[in-house]
Amino acid sequence: MKSQDYSLGFIGLGRMGREILPRIHSLFPVRVVYNRTSSVCNEVPLEGITCASVPSELAEACNIIFLSLTDTEAVESILFGDNGTSKYLKRGTIIVDLSTISLEGTLRIHERLAKSGIKYLDSPVIGSVGAAKSGNLTSVCGGDESAFNRVRPLLASFSSKIFYLGASGNGIRMKLINNAVMGINMSAIAEALNLSGSIGLPKSKIMEVLLTGGASSRILELKRDKIERGDFSPEFSLEHQLKDLRYAVEMARDAGLNPEFSSAAEKLYAAAATEGLGKDDMSAVASGGVSGAAKPHKEVRV
Repeated sequence: MKSQDYSLGFIGLGRMGREILPRIHSLFPVRVVYNRTSSVCNEVPLEGITCASVPSELAEACNIIFLSLTDTEAVESILFGDNGTSKYLKRGTIIVDLSTISLEGTLRIHERLAKSGIKYLDSPVIGSVGAAKSGNLTSVCGGDESAFNRVRPLLASFSSKIFYLGASGNGIRMKLINNAVMGINMSAIAEALNLSGSIGLPKSKIMEVLLTGGASSRILELKRDKIERGDFSPEFSLEHQLKDLRYAVEMARDAGLNPEFSSAAEKLYAAAATEGLGKDDMSAVASGGVSGAAKPHKEVRV
C-alpha cells in the first residue's frame, strides 16, 4: 500500500499517542490531528500536520483515523458527542482504536458505526511508552479482516509484533487478558516483598532470586529497577492499570466466571489509588506506601 492511498488522522496525544504518531508520520504522512487539550498539539511539532479544533474536521479530511484515548467514555465522546466524528464520516472510513476500553463499549461502538458503513478495528497496543518510542509495541486487532489488511502497514510503523485475532472485540479481549495477568503478577510481587519485610530478607535479594527460576515474570524483569530505586515515575500509570483490571473483571463476570485473582489485584490497585498513587507507575503497588504491600523493614545480612 502506497502512502498516497492513505488520508490519515490521529486523535489523542497522551503519553502513548505522542510517541506513536511520529512513527506513523515518518512513513505515511498524517494530515490532521486532534487533542482535547489543544495546547498539547504544540508539544508534538510535526511538519505538515494540521491541528483540528474539533474532531469532526478529521472525518471530512481522512479515510483512516487512529484513536489513542483514555477509556470508553473518551472514545464514545470523540465519536458520538458534540462535534464528534460519526455524523461526518464517509462510508468505508476505517477507525483504528488503539485505546484500551471495555469489551461492552467496543461491541457497542462497532455496532453503531457498522450501521453507517464505517469499519471499526479494536486494535489496542501492548507495551510501554519506551516500546512505542522504539517501534516495538505489540498490536492485537479484532474486526473486519480486509480493513485490518489495509492498515497493517500502518500498525507495522510502531509495532514489531502484530496479531489479527478475528471478530470484532477480540483485540480488546486479548488486551484485557494481558493486562489482568500483568496486574496479578505485580500484585504477587508486592505480596512477596511485603513478606520479605516481615521475615527480614532484603527485597533486592528476593527479586534477584525470583528472577532465576519459575517464579520469574516479564513484569518483574521490567519493574525490578524501579522498585529497587523507589522510582515510580509513570511508564504505565497505576490508575490506567486499575481501569484495565476493572474492565477485565467486568468481562469475566459477563462471561459467567468468578475472576478471583483479577478481583484481588483490582482491590490492591484501588487501595493504592485511594492512597494517592494513581498517577505513579503501576509498580507503585510494590512500594511501602500501599496498605498490604511492601513495607519498610530491617534487612538481615545475606
